Amino acid sequence: MPACCSWNDVFQYETNKVTRIQSMNYGTIKWICHLIVFSYVIFALVSDKRYQRKEPLISSVHTKVKGIAEVREEIIESGAKKVVQSVFDTADYTFPLQGNSFFVMTNFLKTEGQEQGLCPEGGIMGIEIYWDCNLDRWFHHCRPKYSFRRLDDKTASESSYPGYNFREENLTLSS
Repeated sequence: MPACCSWNDVFQYETNKVTRIQSMNYGTIKWICHLIVFSYVIFALVSDKRYQRKEPLISSVHTKVKGIAEVREEIIESGAKKVVQSVFDTADYTFPLQGNSFFVMTNFLKTEGQEQGLCPEGGIMGIEIYWDCNLDRWFHHCRPKYSFRRLDDKTASESSYPGYNFREENLTLSS
């Protein structure tokens, strides 16, 4: 039905022309196809219960640890008790994901002289990925080009949002 132009077009309808073919062979093939489809639907719903089949659960949990950890140790050196303070950041107690595992840090390697300090320079960086890729060619022709830019105001003496996690995705695909 074409787009409505007037009220008369709304109350019109079209029918298709029906042609009957009297053939024992075509009629038998038609009813056999109907019987196969109907039998499969009955089998799937009633006997095999495929509508109730469930998939196993596949999931993963990733915990992100932020901040620092301060550890004070009492060390006895040459008979004198000495208190040593150690500072750990997320790089020290974050490990790559592994399947079917849960990680609790119970032991660590200590770096002598490590102190939590301030970086005199820094900023919030954005990574831009330009991916000019022809998917009809080999995969080694699809190499992304990375560029980096600063997201915070480099002229301001203080950042508007210090310590926040800025994430911005800028991915360019061309085919």
